[in-house]
Amino acid sequence: MMGQVPKAQMAVPEPFDPYIEWLGLRATNRPLNYYQLFALDDFEDNPQRIGAAADAALARVRSVRPGGERKRWQQLLDELLLAKLCLMDPSRKIQLDRQLRATRQCRRKVVPPTGNAGQTIVEPPRINPDLFPPGMASPPSVTDAPF
Repeated sequence: MMGQVPKAQMAVPEPFDPYIEWLGLRATNRPLNYYQLFALDDFEDNPQRIGAAADAALARVRSVRPGGERKRWQQLLDELLLAKLCLMDPSRKIQLDRQLRATRQCRRKVVPPTGNAGQTIVEPPRINPDLFPPGMASPPSVTDAPF
């Protein structure tokens, strides 16, 4: 029939991504770290900038009507609140920054397993669950992220 687009030319919808849809974040590597959630440079030290970025992200997500994505919407709000708590608490932020630095250092040292004798494979550290308030789950481990 005329006017119809052949199936091969139809666009396949992208899977729903709350980070893109609700926060406007286009980072390709996941999971995002807490700084990335707020579109901040890693290791940002200014508490006013962190607080303002966190509040803006929370307000943006709260302004969304989640419809059928209510569970994901609530999970994202929880993740943002957890990130804000961590980044605004000086001792937790220091621990998080240490873990991010260690993860970056380990990623540079990781040697893909090729069967060569004598090579050492260093596993990146896991996120310390003590950074998070009781009853709140920590985000996915950095070792869950693809390298």
